[in-house]
Amino acid sequence: MNVVIGPLVQTLKLPYSTVTYSGINTQIQLDDTDVSSGLQVADAANLESAFADISLGNHSHSEGHLSKAIGVSSHAEGYQNISINLWSHAEGTNTTAEGLGAHSEGNQTYALGKNSHAEGFATRASGAYSHAEGENTVASEQSSHAEGYFTVAYGYGSHAEGSQTISIGNASHTEGRHSTASGDFSHAEGEYTLASGRSSHAEGYRTTASNNYSHAEGMYNVAFGLGSHAEGLYTIASGSYQTAMGQYNTRNNISDHLVVGGGNGDADANRLDAFAVTVNNTITVATRSIAPGWVGKEGEIVPVDVSGVYYLYVYIGGGWKKTQLT
Repeated sequence: MNVVIGPLVQTLKLPYSTVTYSGINTQIQLDDTDVSSGLQVADAANLESAFADISLGNHSHSEGHLSKAIGVSSHAEGYQNISINLWSHAEGTNTTAEGLGAHSEGNQTYALGKNSHAEGFATRASGAYSHAEGENTVASEQSSHAEGYFTVAYGYGSHAEGSQTISIGNASHTEGRHSTASGDFSHAEGEYTLASGRSSHAEGYRTTASNNYSHAEGMYNVAFGLGSHAEGLYTIASGSYQTAMGQYNTRNNISDHLVVGGGNGDADANRLDAFAVTVNNTITVATRSIAPGWVGKEGEIVPVDVSGVYYLYVYIGGGWKKTQLT
């Protein structure tokens, strides 16, 4: 065995049984890499490495510069990497494999959980069996997976991908940008979407599925009711099992099964239910205050209230026909 102290200025030949380690900046080189106990490093020449750094664990292996293999049967390679636990592996630059059987690679990554894997830049896999990859991602719960850019997987078995997405619920899934899945088994995708109900689904742009088993899609739509569905533009599904579509339907309509919005703004005065299927399995159509002055579609129906006098206009045979309702 050759023990080299400092910048290769002194060489000591000692039998394996007398080798001890103290101090810093000490390089230990072994001509025989098949060593099973004590303080060891692998043969630098055999590894084609400039420096073989400290290996403290039995059967451990370090190579590169300032890397440390502390755990039994661990492996550290590259620059300033550290493998702490049994069977762990750290490689790259400033990576840490702390969990049992963990693997870290890349730059400033941390594999803290049992059998976890962190790769990329500044990623952290702290849950058991978790996986973090990309840039500044965190997989903190057991069996979670975070990938992309600044994504976080908090829930058990959750998955966050894309840019700045968060999966909080167990087995939840986020993808896209700035989306959050906080309900268990929920799914948020698109941009700025939120799926907070159990098994809910939000997709599109700034949609929210807030109740259990609800679904919101499109732009700025909200599914408040249990098992509800909102789609279109600024629609609100307030009732349980209700479907809202179109644009700008009225708020707090919890009774109709199906609502088609026909409003032109978010203020209450500008919201309108153009058509609805009621709980009585009947239909309602929005009433106007003036007679239709446009070219209609065959079969089109328009209820009109003119100062308390009611008419029903029907477009038939190329023109509007009306009848007064009494």
